[in-house]
Amino acid sequence: MADTRARHVIIFGIDGLRPDMVRNATMPNLSALKRRGAWSQDHRTVFPSETRGALTALATGSAPATNGVLGNQFYPRSDTLRQVFTNTIEDWHAADRTLEGGMVTAVGLSEVLARNGRSFAVVTSSGQGSLSALNWHGEVYGQTGFNVRHPQIGFPHRLAADIHRLHGVPPCGFEKGNEKKVVEIATTSVWAQARPDVMVLWLTEVDSASHRFGLGSAEHLEALERSDAALGQLVDWRDTLKERDDVVILVTSDHGHVTASELVCLTEILKGAGFSAADSFESDADILVRPGRAIGFWLRHQDPVLLQAIQAFISEQSWYGGSFSPAPDQDAHLGTVEGTLALHLIGADHDRAPDLFLNLKGADDVNQFGVVGSAAYDPGNYQTFVGAGTHGGLHRRELAAVLLGDGSALGSGAIASRTNITDIAPTVLALLNLPAPSSMSGRVLTELLGGECSSKEPHLASLELRSEGAIQTVLRLTRAYDRHYCDEGWAECAKAETGKDKAA
Repeated sequence: MADTRARHVIIFGIDGLRPDMVRNATMPNLSALKRRGAWSQDHRTVFPSETRGALTALATGSAPATNGVLGNQFYPRSDTLRQVFTNTIEDWHAADRTLEGGMVTAVGLSEVLARNGRSFAVVTSSGQGSLSALNWHGEVYGQTGFNVRHPQIGFPHRLAADIHRLHGVPPCGFEKGNEKKVVEIATTSVWAQARPDVMVLWLTEVDSASHRFGLGSAEHLEALERSDAALGQLVDWRDTLKERDDVVILVTSDHGHVTASELVCLTEILKGAGFSAADSFESDADILVRPGRAIGFWLRHQDPVLLQAIQAFISEQSWYGGSFSPAPDQDAHLGTVEGTLALHLIGADHDRAPDLFLNLKGADDVNQFGVVGSAAYDPGNYQTFVGAGTHGGLHRRELAAVLLGDGSALGSGAIASRTNITDIAPTVLALLNLPAPSSMSGRVLTELLGGECSSKEPHLASLELRSEGAIQTVLRLTRAYDRHYCDEGWAECAKAETGKDKAA
């Protein structure tokens, strides 16, 4: 049996990496790690399947229903008239000062490790908000954070200054070669000065290439190769350490991707249908709309009649892919709005949750580069195009993510049948022999640790829930390890055969 303890855990994240894109031709290092290490056959992210919400779920070991970060933007139901955004570090701190319970309403790795006298470091090449999501209040807890594209937000200041000088970081950050720079900085300056018990390296380039050029494009494949080379660089470094057997590497992604097949603007569509809608309540609008793949509708005043009218309208549209609303109680699977399922089924029933969550329709169309998976998308103010990569909804290919690991504390060849991004934090703490806080709803992945449960096949039960009405919201779940894993969601006509006219 493997020794299920580790002295150091390194999480290597590749933003937006779909499991089916892990191929030996483009990602030989990751493929080799999968063959020799421990991995999850079916890893899932949270809903909305967006980066900052998913990274908050990773760091807190909890779904948005607990941590309060409902995707990349949301309306917090506070005194503000605007949505909360998560793009910049200023967005996070401004919201933290005004929101009840703070920006994040769950305990994260940074705090847990600090309370136990352990160190934590995050080095990223992503947007500013991703560093905040992964290492929230890390500067307060004496932890380490650095962003190679936004070096001005690094902490502690002394270490950030040393990184600037030793690695030649431009004042405005690096523009290319970020993947290897992240590994270089993490394995030299950060390791030498902080020697963190837990370290996260997060690369954004695969996700960016998917958005900018499309899934399977030459640029996307090149980004996969560069990220894989950076992983190889990290593994080679780990294997040269005297304490290599004490260092576990976990490789993961925060979500998958689909191709945008249709662009819609829900605010304008609602206005055209006679509804009073806007992206904030600064106007006289009755409905605040959150864009994306997961559309959120918040009402200025509680109005069940208006809410049902919105549902009746959107459910008749070609881009409708199912909807969710608060349930009367935790045992109910139907939402209070007729035609919807309950928000708690998708882990989104926080006090800040919208009155109605819409999943835009998806399909299994093949894009120009031969990659399967497509969906409608509301870009809001984001500049994009039909054919670009996108994510956020309940298509199985955007919920699907990567999780595998390598190290003596993991069972070689161990396989997990079902895992979720919320399982990572409690598993990391278990590797360090630390207890997880009660707010962490994820489980310890004992089957990957080579423990007593590793050889036991879990009982997997597939469950399909449906709303009432002529157009039904359908949610497919898998029951395993005493919890539900969300597989996909769509809408279909009540009289249609199961699987026909699917809108994932």
